[in-house]
Amino acid sequence: MRVAGDICAAAASTVLVRGMQQERREPHPTNQEEPMPQCETCGNDYERAFTITQGGTSHVFDSFECAIQGMAPRCAHCGTRIVGHGVEANGTMYCCAHCARQEGTHEARDHV
Repeated sequence: MRVAGDICAAAASTVLVRGMQQERREPHPTNQEEPMPQCETCGNDYERAFTITQGGTSHVFDSFECAIQGMAPRCAHCGTRIVGHGVEANGTMYCCAHCARQEGTHEARDHV
């Protein structure tokens, strides 16, 4: 799926009528030089994609939403994505102290 590329390609073949004058747009130069980076979560080709490196491994995303979906750990109890600090107990990640307690880590607290 090439959303940005398809838009530029469509613009290149469209004849615009302004008054009595016709104008043909040229393709966007980035479409001819090299392929756009592709988001590894959704597959979108996007010229403003960014790379996140974690533990020596690089990942390419087109949005923070996709980065969260692709990289954020899941709570061991409820399965939600952990976007904040979360709670870690015995090497297991939880989204909150409540979930940690539900899994047997009774000393976990949200507030001290």
